[in-house]
Amino acid sequence: MRNKDKLDFINQIVEEAEKQCDIHVVMQWVVCKEELPKEDGDYLINWDGTVIEAGYYVEQNIWHDYTVSEYKDVTHWMHLPKPPCA
Repeated sequence: MRNKDKLDFINQIVEEAEKQCDIHVVMQWVVCKEELPKEDGDYLINWDGTVIEAGYYVEQNIWHDYTVSEYKDVTHWMHLPKPPCA
């Protein structure tokens, strides 16, 4: 097998693994003033200069967790990463 064939074969394996395991996921911060989550759920947020996990309620337009009733002045958010493949 030539080197180019080996490289093509390896690239195919890597691409398939990425598809099956969602390995190659780009995490990107979203500016709250530009867009908010469209679904209730848990997210990473930047609040008061700290990155934390918090929930978001779409209808009420609030960020929350179990210790603080509501986070105000959240500047950025992003989806939580998916768990690793088994």
